Amino acid sequence: MQATRLLRLVLGAVGLVLAVLLVGKLTLLDSVKDVDRAVFEALVPRLQSIPGLTSLSERVTEIGSIPVNYGMAIALGGLVFAARRDPLRGLLIPATVLVGHLLQRLAIDVVDGFAPDEHVVGASGPYFSGGVQRVVLLTGIILVIARPDRSLRWIASWAVLLGLVEATTRFVLGRHWPSDLLASFPIGLTELVGFRVLWWILPGRPASLEEFPRREGLPVPE
Repeated sequence: MQATRLLRLVLGAVGLVLAVLLVGKLTLLDSVKDVDRAVFEALVPRLQSIPGLTSLSERVTEIGSIPVNYGMAIALGGLVFAARRDPLRGLLIPATVLVGHLLQRLAIDVVDGFAPDEHVVGASGPYFSGGVQRVVLLTGIILVIARPDRSLRWIASWAVLLGLVEATTRFVLGRHWPSDLLASFPIGLTELVGFRVLWWILPGRPASLEEFPRREGLPVPE
């Protein structure tokens, strides 16, 4: 049973990689890029002309920066280790963020997309937005740990809400095309699902709510 679940996770990871690359190639279609450019050019200059919005976006968008996200992941892992003496789950948190970062680097190299070159504040990036993906993932990870009694739908809803804040700031700053931002949400959510499953099936007790895994149809570690 455990081996079957791990096999499904491996197959799911392979499927995620292939899906990310396929969607990335689709974002390069002329029809998609025409829509991207039309939306970008119609909205970004107007948003940047709103007093104070650009400077606010520059500050808020840092929640999706690599240093902040890795710092949060390492701090969370350290807290899990210190509070629960659980090195496996402590390492799982930064490892999951690292996998997402490596996936982004792979997408950049393989998809070979292009970033906006006009109305850009700061550094722009190609497919996909790692900042949005990491905010979705880390928000979900925090809620998996803090609220293990909540359903995946509840956790994902809050993760998407925080991801929308990050996506909005990146769009206002002109750093990503709309399609690149949208694609980041399912990527982050898929990683979150994988993290949540591993959180429960790793050896040891992940939380004191012993009945929760049974209600979710997940195994209860001994």
